[in-house]
Amino acid sequence: HFLVLLCRPRRRRAAAYAYDARRAVCERVGSGNNWAVGFHVHAPALRDALADAVRREAEHADRLEAFHLLHSCAGGTGSGLGSFATTLLADDYPNVLRLNSVVFPYHSGEVIVQNYNALLTLAHLQGVSDAIMLLENQTASDMLIKALQIEKPSIRQINRELAVPLASALGPGSGAEAQSSLAASVAFLCPSPSAKWLSLWSVPQTRESFASFTRDNWGGLLRRLALMVRQRQPLEMAARPASQARNAVAALQICMHGDGADRVSSADLRPIEAVPEDERLRVVASPAAASGVDRAVAAASNCQYATGVVGRVVERSERMLRSRAYLHQYERFGVGLDHFAASYARVQQVVARYEDLG
Repeated sequence: HFLVLLCRPRRRRAAAYAYDARRAVCERVGSGNNWAVGFHVHAPALRDALADAVRREAEHADRLEAFHLLHSCAGGTGSGLGSFATTLLADDYPNVLRLNSVVFPYHSGEVIVQNYNALLTLAHLQGVSDAIMLLENQTASDMLIKALQIEKPSIRQINRELAVPLASALGPGSGAEAQSSLAASVAFLCPSPSAKWLSLWSVPQTRESFASFTRDNWGGLLRRLALMVRQRQPLEMAARPASQARNAVAALQICMHGDGADRVSSADLRPIEAVPEDERLRVVASPAAASGVDRAVAAASNCQYATGVVGRVVERSERMLRSRAYLHQYERFGVGLDHFAASYARVQQVVARYEDLG
């Protein structure tokens, strides 16, 4: 099953929101965990419906600056339909920025061909997206288990662990950079079309039940975040000052949420200012609290950390392709070995670009 929501939320009851079902494109069919089926079979059949839904929403926008697409890359629908929808937007709205937030699967155990689908998705998006945010189920689960001591995280908890930092890092704010927008964030973080893989970071990583017993200051939060980014370590508890790990950062945007976020001193900002290359730091502030704590910092970065996420996909895909494992399932729908080889080469070129940063 898949559901494509291309609409503004409407108010329901006092404080809840829901999407208007009349503005959704919905089909009760799957893609068999196959990127080729999602892209070449189901998506073309929905092209007109998708285009009409986007057009209706676009007509309500006072100023259309960016599209934000959220989809997975392990199965066939999220990967194939997500890739197709991005191409559709690139064709119909070439001057509107496109950000894809792509959920990567667990390192093992979800779908046997998950690395194939992720490889094909990344390679395709490289040509039609302006920025690709890499969201990791594995990291979100590890954070819930190790840092927040939740033994068996639910899908809802994992989704929240991904969604809150994403919204916090890219959401609107004010302060040193005045008004922030999604388009401004994308343009700042991805000035080069050859390097547009983004990663998320957030502090504090504390159970909400402990929040009332702690009060972090801005300087401490920013020092901890700087350490995590430098060491390519998304888990706060695993970052160590003595570690030799290094992370070249092309651009970094931080968003501070909570009391006094718009009054953070230059001294408190100094540790984070030293992280990105050529001082490419963008600071956004919002007085609204996030994550159930009084003060929090979320960041989006364009950095070498992404190569570790993608590297696992590339390595495992290559290993399967050598034996042509499950390749026939893709060949039936027009994606053969040549397509995989081109996708592999394209992604490897981006990996090499990031390795050159260091």
